[in-house]
Amino acid sequence: MSAHVRSLDLILICLEQRKFDYGEIYKNIKWKFIEPIQNIIKLNKKPSLTFDNLWLKCKLPDDQTRLDFKNKYIQNRFDGYDNTLQLSTCIHCEIRLIDYLIEQNIHEIYNSDDIEIGISKLLCYPCTLYIDKLNTKFLCC
Repeated sequence: MSAHVRSLDLILICLEQRKFDYGEIYKNIKWKFIEPIQNIIKLNKKPSLTFDNLWLKCKLPDDQTRLDFKNKYIQNRFDGYDNTLQLSTCIHCEIRLIDYLIEQNIHEIYNSDDIEIGISKLLCYPCTLYIDKLNTKFLCC
């Protein structure tokens, strides 16, 4: 079942159980923009060197295959990072939203065990790992 269908179901269940509160719920909604986070990270090693080391440790094929892979998939993306040893990153919106919920001490909704965030795409792998770690930390499975 998709995340947005489950989220919509959860919202509808909550609203169905709290019909008497509709006016108050709508009146008390407070909209707030959550500021994006952008970080500059100082790198200890050149990304191209890290890539080369990973390639070697994985015992992947020869140098020509490595070069073909770099030319096809990475192209010149390492150049800027290798020269400045800085990486500019932005946090995905779902992670920023989760961090905001934690910072503001916002917990579960009425009669529910979960807070669900409905989005229209699957999470990237690092976001999935981050959320899995948070679920483990907060004992939410």
